[in-house]
Amino acid sequence: MRSFWHLEKGDFFDGIEECKERFLRSAQRIELKKNDIVFFEGDAGGACFYVASGLLRIFCVTEAGKESTFFLRTAGEIFGLSEVLQDLPRKVSAQALAASVIFRLDREAFDRCRELGLGQPVYVAELDLRKMQEILTAPVKAAELPQFPGSSRDAAMELPLSTPNADIVKAVESAREKLLVSYSCFDVFTDPSGEKLPADRKSIAYTFLYRDPAKTLTAAEVDAAHQRVLKALTDKVKGLSFR
Repeated sequence: MRSFWHLEKGDFFDGIEECKERFLRSAQRIELKKNDIVFFEGDAGGACFYVASGLLRIFCVTEAGKESTFFLRTAGEIFGLSEVLQDLPRKVSAQALAASVIFRLDREAFDRCRELGLGQPVYVAELDLRKMQEILTAPVKAAELPQFPGSSRDAAMELPLSTPNADIVKAVESAREKLLVSYSCFDVFTDPSGEKLPADRKSIAYTFLYRDPAKTLTAAEVDAAHQRVLKALTDKVKGLSFR
């Protein structure tokens, strides 16, 4: 059974407790009362914060003067990280919704803590909250339902472990297949032990949906379109083979 780690609630430092101890030793402990402001939008992004206890909200004020809450931060979570990494001013504001204890780590101390010596990759993602707000408040546009059914084909590919997914997307787009409506990855497999798959290779499975807006496609037409897409993948992605 797969672990849906992105839906689970845990501490930011789970599995790297030594890093947590190092962070807390270098950080300033701050006790907040309900409604205390941690920072305002536009403030210098000179520190990131770890929530030891309590509840905080991340919000912004719209041009109409309304407050829009994007996230709630609880114990074990970090916030304000992207501004520290990129040396940017605050894009949002942060406020305590209850009595809380947070730890503030300034940029200089953070730079020292970045040298963690981890044996695995660390990834950071940034969300543009303004863009999210625009999406949430923008008018919804709906397309007409298709009049003719689509037909899907799957493809399992084996390729170098270092190949980014962007290379697959570029190859599919280069085919300019008119009958291809959509495609998506539904499985990724790696085997560090090398028993089922070489350790420097990975297996990726994609599903492709084909449809003609003017008629129902025959199986032969779908197969021909699918083969054109697979050929583009073979030609464009180095080291790719089909399983």
